[in-house]
Amino acid sequence: MFIRKRVILASTLAALFLSGCTTPGKKETGLPVPLSWPETVQQLQDLDASGKQCGKIWNLLWPWARKGHGKAAGVLADLVLLAHLEPPGVGGDGLARLRFVMALKTTAALAGDREAMKELASFHRTGMCSCRDAVASLDGDLAYCWQQASEGKNAPDHCKSAGSGLVPDLDTIVREISRLQSEENAGAVCSGPYDTLPNPLPQKSNTQPGAGL
Repeated sequence: MFIRKRVILASTLAALFLSGCTTPGKKETGLPVPLSWPETVQQLQDLDASGKQCGKIWNLLWPWARKGHGKAAGVLADLVLLAHLEPPGVGGDGLARLRFVMALKTTAALAGDREAMKELASFHRTGMCSCRDAVASLDGDLAYCWQQASEGKNAPDHCKSAGSGLVPDLDTIVREISRLQSEENAGAVCSGPYDTLPNPLPQKSNTQPGAGL
Protein backbone atom coordinates (compact mmCIF):
# COMPACT_ATOMS: atom_id res chain seq x y z
CA MET A 1 0.00 0.00 0.00
CA PHE A 2 2.75 2.42 0.93
CA ILE A 3 4.61 1.59 -2.31
CA ARG A 4 1.50 2.59 -4.25
CA LYS A 5 1.35 5.85 -2.33
CA ARG A 6 4.97 6.57 -3.22
CA VAL A 7 4.20 6.00 -6.92
CA ILE A 8 1.25 8.41 -6.76
CA LEU A 9 3.37 10.99 -4.96
CA ALA A 10 6.22 10.64 -7.40
CA SER A 11 4.13 11.81 -10.35
CA THR A 12 2.59 14.67 -8.39
CA LEU A 13 5.88 15.85 -7.01
CA ALA A 14 7.63 15.60 -10.34
CA ALA A 15 5.18 18.22 -11.60
CA LEU A 16 6.45 20.54 -8.88
CA PHE A 17 9.92 20.32 -10.40
CA LEU A 18 8.60 21.62 -13.71
CA SER A 19 6.52 24.50 -12.35
CA GLY A 20 7.03 28.23 -12.84
CA CYS A 21 9.33 30.68 -11.13
CA THR A 22 7.47 33.28 -9.11
CA THR A 23 7.87 34.58 -5.59
CA PRO A 24 5.51 34.01 -2.65
CA GLY A 25 5.04 37.71 -1.94
CA LYS A 26 6.05 40.14 0.77
CA LYS A 27 7.79 39.04 3.91
CA GLU A 28 5.43 38.74 6.87
CA THR A 29 6.40 39.40 10.46
CA GLY A 30 7.37 36.19 12.21
CA LEU A 31 7.89 34.24 8.97
CA PRO A 32 11.24 33.33 7.41
CA VAL A 33 12.45 35.48 4.53
CA PRO A 34 10.89 33.69 1.54
CA LEU A 35 13.13 31.90 -0.91
CA SER A 36 12.61 32.23 -4.61
CA TRP A 37 10.81 29.27 -6.16
CA PRO A 38 13.98 27.91 -7.84
CA GLU A 39 15.78 28.14 -4.48
CA THR A 40 12.92 26.27 -2.82
CA VAL A 41 13.04 23.56 -5.45
CA GLN A 42 16.83 23.30 -5.07
CA GLN A 43 16.60 22.91 -1.30
CA LEU A 44 13.95 20.22 -1.68
CA GLN A 45 16.23 18.40 -4.09
CA ASP A 46 19.08 18.64 -1.60
CA LEU A 47 17.16 16.91 1.18
CA ASP A 48 18.73 13.69 2.37
CA ALA A 49 16.26 10.83 1.94
CA SER A 50 17.19 9.46 5.36
CA GLY A 51 16.00 10.86 8.68
CA LYS A 52 12.85 12.81 9.42
CA GLN A 53 12.23 15.43 6.77
CA CYS A 54 8.61 16.38 7.53
CA GLY A 55 9.45 19.63 9.29
CA LYS A 56 11.93 20.69 6.61
CA ILE A 57 9.53 19.95 3.76
CA TRP A 58 6.74 21.81 5.54
CA ASN A 59 8.94 24.84 6.19
CA LEU A 60 9.91 25.01 2.53
CA LEU A 61 6.45 24.50 1.00
CA TRP A 62 4.03 26.10 3.46
CA PRO A 63 5.17 29.73 2.86
CA TRP A 64 4.29 29.16 -0.80
CA ALA A 65 1.07 27.22 -0.24
CA ARG A 66 -0.32 29.80 2.17
CA LYS A 67 0.12 32.44 -0.54
CA GLY A 68 -1.94 30.42 -3.02
CA HIS A 69 0.88 28.79 -5.00
CA GLY A 70 -0.91 25.93 -6.75
CA LYS A 71 1.96 23.45 -7.03
CA ALA A 72 3.08 23.86 -3.43
CA ALA A 73 -0.51 23.57 -2.19
CA GLY A 74 -1.16 20.43 -4.21
CA VAL A 75 2.03 18.75 -3.06
CA LEU A 76 1.38 19.50 0.61
CA ALA A 77 -2.16 18.19 0.29
CA ASP A 78 -0.84 14.94 -1.21
CA LEU A 79 1.77 14.52 1.51
CA VAL A 80 -0.96 14.84 4.16
CA LEU A 81 -3.47 12.70 2.28
CA LEU A 82 -1.25 9.97 0.81
CA ALA A 83 1.78 9.88 3.06
CA HIS A 84 2.03 10.69 6.76
CA LEU A 85 2.73 14.39 7.12
CA GLU A 86 0.82 15.97 10.00
CA PRO A 87 0.45 19.77 9.79
CA PRO A 88 1.41 21.70 12.94
CA GLY A 89 -0.96 21.05 15.84
CA VAL A 90 -3.29 18.83 13.82
CA GLY A 91 -2.04 15.47 15.06
CA GLY A 92 -4.36 12.55 14.42
CA ASP A 93 -7.48 14.70 14.03
CA GLY A 94 -8.99 13.22 10.86
CA LEU A 95 -11.46 16.06 10.31
CA ALA A 96 -8.73 18.71 10.64
CA ARG A 97 -6.58 16.83 8.13
CA LEU A 98 -9.51 16.58 5.71
CA ARG A 99 -10.22 20.31 6.02
CA PHE A 100 -6.56 21.04 5.30
CA VAL A 101 -6.45 18.73 2.27
CA MET A 102 -9.69 20.08 0.78
CA ALA A 103 -8.63 23.71 1.19
CA LEU A 104 -5.23 23.10 -0.43
CA LYS A 105 -6.65 20.98 -3.23
CA THR A 106 -9.09 23.81 -3.94
CA THR A 107 -6.15 26.24 -4.01
CA ALA A 108 -4.37 24.02 -6.53
CA ALA A 109 -7.55 23.76 -8.61
CA LEU A 110 -7.98 27.53 -8.67
CA ALA A 111 -4.42 27.75 -10.02
CA GLY A 112 -5.47 25.57 -12.96
CA ASP A 113 -4.52 22.09 -11.75
CA ARG A 114 -6.93 19.78 -13.62
CA GLU A 115 -5.92 16.74 -11.56
CA ALA A 116 -6.82 18.61 -8.37
CA MET A 117 -10.24 19.38 -9.88
CA LYS A 118 -10.78 15.67 -10.61
CA GLU A 119 -9.72 14.75 -7.08
CA LEU A 120 -12.13 17.29 -5.59
CA ALA A 121 -14.90 15.80 -7.72
CA SER A 122 -13.97 12.37 -6.38
CA PHE A 123 -13.93 13.59 -2.77
CA HIS A 124 -17.43 15.01 -3.11
CA ARG A 125 -18.69 12.04 -5.10
CA THR A 126 -17.88 9.75 -2.18
CA GLY A 127 -20.00 11.97 0.09
CA MET A 128 -17.37 13.19 2.53
CA CYS A 129 -20.03 15.01 4.60
CA SER A 130 -23.16 13.06 3.69
CA CYS A 131 -24.40 12.70 7.27
CA ARG A 132 -27.32 15.02 6.41
CA ASP A 133 -29.49 14.93 3.30
CA ALA A 134 -28.91 18.61 2.53
CA VAL A 135 -25.14 18.21 2.71
CA ALA A 136 -25.27 15.01 0.66
CA SER A 137 -27.10 16.95 -2.06
CA LEU A 138 -24.44 19.68 -1.96
CA ASP A 139 -21.70 17.06 -2.24
CA GLY A 140 -23.36 15.75 -5.38
CA ASP A 141 -23.63 19.22 -6.90
CA LEU A 142 -19.97 19.96 -6.10
CA ALA A 143 -18.83 16.63 -7.54
CA TYR A 144 -20.54 17.53 -10.82
CA CYS A 145 -19.22 21.11 -10.72
CA TRP A 146 -15.58 20.07 -10.23
CA GLN A 147 -15.85 17.33 -12.84
CA GLN A 148 -17.16 19.88 -15.33
CA ALA A 149 -14.37 22.27 -14.36
CA SER A 150 -11.74 19.56 -14.95
CA GLU A 151 -13.11 19.23 -18.49
CA GLY A 152 -13.01 22.98 -19.10
CA LYS A 153 -16.82 23.25 -19.02
CA ASN A 154 -17.10 25.21 -15.79
CA ALA A 155 -15.14 27.86 -13.91
CA PRO A 156 -13.23 26.66 -10.81
CA ASP A 157 -14.18 29.90 -9.05
CA HIS A 158 -17.84 28.93 -9.40
CA CYS A 159 -17.21 25.56 -7.71
CA LYS A 160 -15.29 27.23 -4.90
CA SER A 161 -18.12 29.67 -4.28
CA ALA A 162 -20.72 26.89 -4.37
CA GLY A 163 -18.79 24.94 -1.74
CA SER A 164 -18.01 27.87 0.55
CA GLY A 165 -20.34 26.55 3.25
CA LEU A 166 -18.72 23.13 3.23
CA VAL A 167 -15.04 23.56 2.39
CA PRO A 168 -12.92 26.11 4.30
CA ASP A 169 -11.04 28.65 2.24
CA LEU A 170 -7.28 29.02 2.32
CA ASP A 171 -7.33 32.10 4.57
CA THR A 172 -9.28 30.16 7.20
CA ILE A 173 -6.78 27.29 7.15
CA VAL A 174 -3.85 29.72 7.35
CA ARG A 175 -5.38 31.35 10.45
CA GLU A 176 -6.02 27.96 12.05
CA ILE A 177 -2.48 26.73 11.43
CA SER A 178 -1.02 30.02 12.70
CA ARG A 179 -3.11 29.76 15.88
CA LEU A 180 -2.07 26.15 16.49
CA GLN A 181 1.58 27.00 15.91
CA SER A 182 1.32 29.93 18.32
CA GLU A 183 -0.68 28.24 21.06
CA GLU A 184 0.97 24.83 20.99
CA ASN A 185 4.38 25.79 19.65
CA ALA A 186 3.91 22.88 17.27
CA GLY A 187 5.63 21.97 14.04
CA ALA A 188 4.87 19.53 11.24
CA VAL A 189 5.70 15.95 12.13
CA CYS A 190 5.79 12.49 10.58
CA SER A 191 3.31 9.95 11.89
CA GLY A 192 4.12 6.25 12.09
CA PRO A 193 4.78 3.64 11.17
CA TYR A 194 7.24 5.28 8.77
CA ASP A 195 9.60 7.98 9.99
CA THR A 196 10.41 9.59 6.64
CA LEU A 197 8.56 11.10 3.72
CA PRO A 198 9.30 10.28 0.09
CA ASN A 199 11.80 12.82 -1.21
CA PRO A 200 9.48 15.45 -2.69
CA LEU A 201 11.49 16.05 -5.85
CA PRO A 202 13.66 14.12 -8.30
CA GLN A 203 17.27 13.89 -7.18
CA LYS A 204 19.74 16.40 -8.52
CA SER A 205 21.22 15.84 -11.96
CA ASN A 206 24.13 17.54 -13.68
CA THR A 207 21.96 20.50 -14.65
CA GLN A 208 22.47 23.89 -13.08
CA PRO A 209 20.34 24.85 -10.06
CA GLY A 210 16.89 25.87 -11.18
CA ALA A 211 17.37 24.53 -14.72
CA GLY A 212 14.13 23.45 -16.33
CA LEU A 213 11.97 25.44 -13.91
